[in-house]
Amino acid sequence: MPWKFKKKTLLLLFLLLLFFSGYFLFSDNFNARLSEIFSPLKARLYARGVVASGSVDSESLITENQKLREEMVKDLIDRASFAALQAENAYLKRELNFIASSELQYQTAAVIGRMPLNQQQLTISAGAASGLREGLAVTFNSGVIIGKIIKVEENTAIVALLTESDSQLAVTTANLNGTSGLLKSQAGLSVSMELIPQDKEIVTGDLVITSGLENDIPRGLIVGTVEAIETNVGQIFKNAKILLPFDYNTVLWVTVIKPQ
Repeated sequence: MPWKFKKKTLLLLFLLLLFFSGYFLFSDNFNARLSEIFSPLKARLYARGVVASGSVDSESLITENQKLREEMVKDLIDRASFAALQAENAYLKRELNFIASSELQYQTAAVIGRMPLNQQQLTISAGAASGLREGLAVTFNSGVIIGKIIKVEENTAIVALLTESDSQLAVTTANLNGTSGLLKSQAGLSVSMELIPQDKEIVTGDLVITSGLENDIPRGLIVGTVEAIETNVGQIFKNAKILLPFDYNTVLWVTVIKPQ
C-alpha cells in the first residue's frame, strides 16, 4: 500500500477517534459511566469520613452526657441537702417550742442508721460527749416518746424503740383516774399496756403517757392512744392495745430528754 494512502487512512482514523472521544467525554452517558465506575470508591471514602466524623461526635456526646449527669447529680444532692436542712430546721423549731413550754433539758440528734440484726434499734448522732447516758427518753415530734437509750458511745448512742421485743415503759392514762400499767412490745409489731387492774377504768381513745415512775423518764411524754381493751375472765389484770401516733420508720431526727 502506498505511503500516501496509509497516511490518509491514519489521519481519518485519528479524526474519527477524536470525534467519538469528544462525544463520549461530554455526553451524559459517559459521565454516568464514569460515576458508575468510581461510585464504589466514593462510597468507601464517604463511609470512612462518616465514621471518622461520627467517632468524634460520639466522643463529644459522651463527654457532654457525662458533664450533664454530673451536673444533674450535683443538683439532686443540693436539693436533697436543702430539703434535709429545711426538715431539720422545721423539726428543731417544733422541738424548741415544746421544750420551752415544758422546761426540759434536751439534746437533738439525727438518726444515722439501724442495727443490722435488729431493726427496732436506732443509732443516733449524739452520745456521751453530749451528756447522754443509758435510760434516757428519746422523743420525736414535740414530746412523743419512741424509745430509750440502751447503749452510749462517745459520739453515738443506740436507741431501743418501744416496739423492740425487750422494751418496757411505765405508763398511765391521761385522765382523772390515772390508770397505770406497763407498756410492752408484742413481737416487735405493736405495743400493749399490761398489768392494768380489772377495777381500773380504761376506755378506747384514752391518751397514754409516761407515768414518771422510772428514773430519768419524766411524766407526760405521749405514748399513743388506747385502741382496744383485752379482758380475760378470771384474770387479775387486763390489757389494752395501744395505737402509736406514727410509723417509727419515718423518724429522721430525735430529741433526747435529759434529767434536770
